[in-house]
Amino acid sequence: MLSISGSRKSYGYRWLTVLLQREGWPVNHKRVYKLCHAEDLGVRSKKRKKRASYLRVVPAAPTGEKQRWCMDFVTDRLEDGHHFRILTVVDVFTRECLALHADRHLSGRKVAQVLEGLGQQRELAQEITVDNGTEFFSKDMDAWCQRHGVRLDFIRPGRPVENPYLESFNGKFRDECLSQNWFLD
Repeated sequence: MLSISGSRKSYGYRWLTVLLQREGWPVNHKRVYKLCHAEDLGVRSKKRKKRASYLRVVPAAPTGEKQRWCMDFVTDRLEDGHHFRILTVVDVFTRECLALHADRHLSGRKVAQVLEGLGQQRELAQEITVDNGTEFFSKDMDAWCQRHGVRLDFIRPGRPVENPYLESFNGKFRDECLSQNWFLD
């Protein structure tokens, strides 16, 4: 528990419980909470700037399909002024748009459901490059990735240029579709 909390200082007792259970330890959240409290391993309450916990290594270019996907959100407004978001999933090698899912509220659970449906249509990628949005850090996404053996590759905060294929696609999608059309619902 001390080694996990030493490398992941932002993890609270609930995340430590999940990681310990994955390693085969028969613990529940109440016991981990007591041990964390006794060892003073609480999560810092002071808000601090997000920083990557490791040096960013630029991944090698994929040599085939289904090696790396990337996903992000595009936001727009309806006629009545309400916001809606569109989840875009792109294959980095083929530059093919694999999924566009629009909804008013896209949580980590809904993102996992979209990827689950995508996995029923085609083979899943080995890794998915995403930004540091809360939807991608959620427990539902972590559980989905664990179940399917997919690794999430987070870009550094404030560096959208580390996800260039998706940013290019989202710009073209906004120019050619969202800016040209008026959505009523």
